Amino acid sequence: MKSIALLLAVLLLAGCQGTGSAPVEASSQEASEVLAAEETLPTREPPAGSGRWSDPGELGEEGQALILQFLDRYYDSVAVLEAEELGDLFVEADSSQALGNQAVLNYVIQNRLLQPTDLSLTGYDYVLECRDVQGLADGSLQLTVVEDNTLNFAAYPGVDSQSLDVYHRFVLEENLQGEWKIAQHVQMNSLYWMVMGPYAFAGMRDDGAALDESGAAQYVAEQTARLLEEAQAAVARRATQGQEPDASLSWDHDYDREGAVAYAQEWVGRRNDQWADYSGYGGNCQNFTSQCLLAGGIPMDIQSPGIWKWYGATPNNLPQPSGRSASWSSVDDFLLYAQENQGYGLVATADAPYYSGQSGDLLHLRAFSQSDWRHTVLITGLCTDETGQTIDYLVNSNTGDLRNYPASAYSYACQLLIRVHGWND
Repeated sequence: MKSIALLLAVLLLAGCQGTGSAPVEASSQEASEVLAAEETLPTREPPAGSGRWSDPGELGEEGQALILQFLDRYYDSVAVLEAEELGDLFVEADSSQALGNQAVLNYVIQNRLLQPTDLSLTGYDYVLECRDVQGLADGSLQLTVVEDNTLNFAAYPGVDSQSLDVYHRFVLEENLQGEWKIAQHVQMNSLYWMVMGPYAFAGMRDDGAALDESGAAQYVAEQTARLLEEAQAAVARRATQGQEPDASLSWDHDYDREGAVAYAQEWVGRRNDQWADYSGYGGNCQNFTSQCLLAGGIPMDIQSPGIWKWYGATPNNLPQPSGRSASWSSVDDFLLYAQENQGYGLVATADAPYYSGQSGDLLHLRAFSQSDWRHTVLITGLCTDETGQTIDYLVNSNTGDLRNYPASAYSYACQLLIRVHGWND
């Protein structure tokens, strides 16, 4: 079995960068309110949705059906923004795994209900591939399942929002009644780590260590409460920023927004082999958006003090045409370059009024307002209200690979707009 250290690394990388922030304290009442799922079935009928296996590998029919049932219940819940219970699909309904997966679902729904756009679904479709099945000594099955999905959000009629190469880790067990149930499930993205922390890997350790299951309910409830508090504050902050761009800047050459967006649409779900792929080394998100900016005409910059370049994979922050600057592939380092660059190269407004963005601009994302920025995406489209005011964006990204996905549906609620204007000689 892989070590817990490796599993943690994979999970953190899947969100471009992860966060291991400790939970803040919450009262028992607050915790129970956050964790509790709806006790009744959704009052709205879920839309027509479908899931299927493209390749179940060596997984038997009962295991296939169980995973489809689990994901159908998840998507039916997010479709109507009302959470169904997941516990009966697990070996133990009160285990850290069952409670954690329920808390993740609850957070996704509550976060989307906070947003100014309608993030319910009018349809969904997902396809699964089982890439690995291992029989464990206790008779359970450990699976690696990869998912591609297409969601149709009510706020974006006619738009297919895609998530590609979504990795799941399942462990299935057969109970005394001969029924297969989920013993463990984690999706390899930062949301599961943010909500579940060490409980995301409960039972997956190979060092003999065990977690205190009695603390799981309080832990995931506190984390969910903290995330929702941040999300609520972020929504309020964006609403007060206004939509007026910075009119004081000037630049010699305009940014080719169409060129940047075209590149972003082409390189989701696959990689351009002219560049290194950092998906397994901290995430490919900033590397991807840097390539998009280059496709939009923003030149590499080797004139001090600001350096933004990729001439090769070797780290090199010197003002010379070789190697890779930290600003090319690091989220925080690029933000610093965008904030401080003068003279030649990029002209941008970092932390611009959130709703002043256009296609081709960038968003930086994080879960907690006091943490480092974790992820970068490129805006591909705008959602406006009846007055023509922008209220959301569609974005593309690498690691995870998303195409035309609502920014407001991200689990990273804290978001910063980088307005890309053009560049100077």
